[in-house]
Amino acid sequence: MRDINRQDGLRGLFRGHSATLLRIFPYAAIKFLAYEQFRSVIIKDKSQETLFRRFISGSLAGISSVFFTYPLEVIRVRLAFETKHDTRSSLSSICKQLYHEHPPRP
Repeated sequence: MRDINRQDGLRGLFRGHSATLLRIFPYAAIKFLAYEQFRSVIIKDKSQETLFRRFISGSLAGISSVFFTYPLEVIRVRLAFETKHDTRSSLSSICKQLYHEHPPRP
């Protein structure tokens, strides 16, 4: 932490924080909605509710939310572990860099 504070100041401690906030809200929303949807399909009524079925519903909800928010996690990690000290990357520049590294296939 001393090195980060010395090189980047207090701002360096929060590098990648904006991407974390951009990821966590959609992640939580998708997980909540997906859990309710999966739960309604897997558990039709109170008699079918078991620990295993609730576990499966939660697991599928977690997988769904990670699937949709993983690109934001990649951006967050790139911002947090950037080693260049002469330039600062922004959220948009990281997105452009990722796009040019692996452009979509036609």
